[in-house]
Amino acid sequence: MAKTSSSKRELLILIFIAVWIFVQMAIPFIRKFELSPFKYRYATYSWAMFSKPALRYEVSFFRKKPGGEKEAIPDMNKFDFRYRSPESTSRNEYYQSTAEIKNRFRQLIQYIAQHEDPNFKYGVLLRWTQQFDPNEPKEWEYHV
Repeated sequence: MAKTSSSKRELLILIFIAVWIFVQMAIPFIRKFELSPFKYRYATYSWAMFSKPALRYEVSFFRKKPGGEKEAIPDMNKFDFRYRSPESTSRNEYYQSTAEIKNRFRQLIQYIAQHEDPNFKYGVLLRWTQQFDPNEPKEWEYHV
């Protein structure tokens, strides 16, 4: 009787060890390759080689005269203090996808256009400085 219980215990210990090793290998793999049902929205600081790489880009805001000449948006700081106009600002994003970044800038430029001179067209230009998606164009421009 004692012999069978110890062999069951050894089997349970081996199963636990096998499951533990599988979990320790599967979680970093899922985080690195972003399998769709397991997307995460945080950056890990341990296991750096398995964490999601940052999105690196430059963004510039501008307005266009009716003739098409680009110029600075006056008082850009009152809309968002992190960005300059028309110079580009380098950014690193750890928590967002390219679609979320585009949507954020689309909303910001629409808000600026609502509160500034209606005689101008307002725009934002994104340049990806580190490309992760080969299907993504290197530049993205949006006008209101």
